Amino acid sequence: MQRRPGRRRCIAAAEDGDTVTTTEHEPVEPASLTGVHQPARPSWDCLGCGESWPCQQVRSDLLSGTDSFSMSIYAAVMMHEAIGDLPKADPAALWERFLAWTRTPDARVDSAC
Repeated sequence: MQRRPGRRRCIAAAEDGDTVTTTEHEPVEPASLTGVHQPARPSWDCLGCGESWPCQQVRSDLLSGTDSFSMSIYAAVMMHEAIGDLPKADPAALWERFLAWTRTPDARVDSAC
């Protein structure tokens, strides 16, 4: 199966471990990120303010509107996307840019986990 650009393939296994299904879907962004602060690809600069994406506004929106687990997963997925667009970027710098801020004391910790 050939994948279309911008689509992700998800693999889900049934509880019995025998059934595996694959589906494709469009990337889903948290509802709090529907504004002008979107990444300009392939540079990954913010379309709204010109800062490196995720800019301070996106980080603030994610911290206030998303649980910490979902926020970290979303940031990791976006970093994975950026790695494809920025193959010469330093991996440590990309980690710092996309994920380090999700582990700060300012990041909300969920008691349900």
